[in-house]
Amino acid sequence: MLAYNHTINFASTYPEHFLQNTLYFVQSMQENINKFPIKIEFNNNQEREITLYSDQELSNSIENKKWVFVVTNVLHFYWKDSTPVIHYTLLTYGTQELLEYWMLHTLLPIYFSLQNKYYFFHAGAINVNNSAIALLAESYGGKSTLTDYFLNKKHALITDDKLALTFNSKSKIVEATSSYPFHRPYRAVEDIGQKTKIFCTSILPIQTLYYLNEKAPDAEIKISEIKGVKKFVHLRCSSELNFKFSVQSSVKTLTEISNNIKLYTINIPWDLKRLEEVYLAIICHQNSLKDIL
Repeated sequence: MLAYNHTINFASTYPEHFLQNTLYFVQSMQENINKFPIKIEFNNNQEREITLYSDQELSNSIENKKWVFVVTNVLHFYWKDSTPVIHYTLLTYGTQELLEYWMLHTLLPIYFSLQNKYYFFHAGAINVNNSAIALLAESYGGKSTLTDYFLNKKHALITDDKLALTFNSKSKIVEATSSYPFHRPYRAVEDIGQKTKIFCTSILPIQTLYYLNEKAPDAEIKISEIKGVKKFVHLRCSSELNFKFSVQSSVKTLTEISNNIKLYTINIPWDLKRLEEVYLAIICHQNSLKDIL
């Protein structure tokens, strides 16, 4: 399986050699939580208690930390900084399906965030003319529904939920890395979704993000740019996994991203029959930006 531009390899034993861009998951005995005095508890909508533990103070200046991520009574993950091996234990209610869900949906974004590998947004994203566009929204704001509509129009999926971005300091381009080839256009607890037939495996430039603004069913579809402080605030509020101990680096990365992309708000009539109009409005807007961006 490919996730976040890394091959996921379930190994029976600890690997002797590491392949580039490969993560190894090895089933092991769980670590003693008492050895990990630092903890971060997460709020989530999956009706589970989830906690991240560390053996050392949470600071970017401290290297070689050890980490444990626990989904209470379900899964236990353990890894060391800068290593591509993640140990896991199935707990009382753990199953292979739940392992896949929590690994893809939550563990990997945490793992890459702690490495400062990617900056994450809560967003859907698809490939439009070999460039990524992202859809931001509040919960129940139509993000998954509109992402699904783009998929039905044969656009390749980049992500359904967590958008991984990096800033290329040499080219001054923001790049999007695809998450995993599953899409969930419905509400369900601990469900990774349906496997999509068209999945983008390339790292793509991303220059535009759309913030979905719910409106009355008969409202006009209008796209307008968000600039300045308001733009930064919108992006900050749509960010995910910004740990307090890495605020300085997170703000720096977000500033670089904000300075090199365009953010637009689009009025979305709350009527499924008008999704085609919304889709065409975004496509036309993208085409109009080609000569500007």
